Amino acid sequence: MFRFQPRILAPVLLAASTTAGLAGCMTPAGPVEVTRFHRAEAVPVARGTISVAPLPGSMLDPQSIEARAYYDAVAAELASLGYSVVESGGQYRAQVTAQRGTAAQLANRGSGVSVGAGAGGSTGRYGGSGVGLGVGLDLTRLLGGGNDTRVVTELDARILRASDNLVIWEGRAEQETGATSEAAQLGVISRKLAAALFQGFPGNSGETIRVK
Repeated sequence: MFRFQPRILAPVLLAASTTAGLAGCMTPAGPVEVTRFHRAEAVPVARGTISVAPLPGSMLDPQSIEARAYYDAVAAELASLGYSVVESGGQYRAQVTAQRGTAAQLANRGSGVSVGAGAGGSTGRYGGSGVGLGVGLDLTRLLGGGNDTRVVTELDARILRASDNLVIWEGRAEQETGATSEAAQLGVISRKLAAALFQGFPGNSGETIRVK
């Protein structure tokens, strides 16, 4: 699948975790890989009121359980950083999307949305996954593999200044897990990816870190 071409690769160590597969086998989850871009030198990433909404072009149904899990996880992280999260309006807007597929599926996607260009970084692209993030889906059957099938889940977010729609920060977090592992469950991975994405916010622009 597509990988950013970061200027720096720095490891960030948190508590190591392993996940138990639903079938009873142990399936370790990979680290969360996070890349952020921002304009902090020219435009401070200030705090204020902020709303959370779908990123344009997202394949997620904004009314779905899946979408709400990611919106809520991002909102919780923003609140912990000192933002006041509001239902609509606000001084800033956080736009969010997420998607899942095998590494091969994500590598072969079509054109997508720029990540990094909006906040002054290098350009990457992601497109809509044909797999989706349905709760209760039999991902093993859907992806055509066994209990050890590996899937990649991505969470993308960007923060815009409402007064002029300027993208002041954006980032991506992704993790590879077993398709049926505990780590791949919506409630677990949405919080894990959001926490990693906003760790050390705003982060070093253009730097990729790996969070275990």
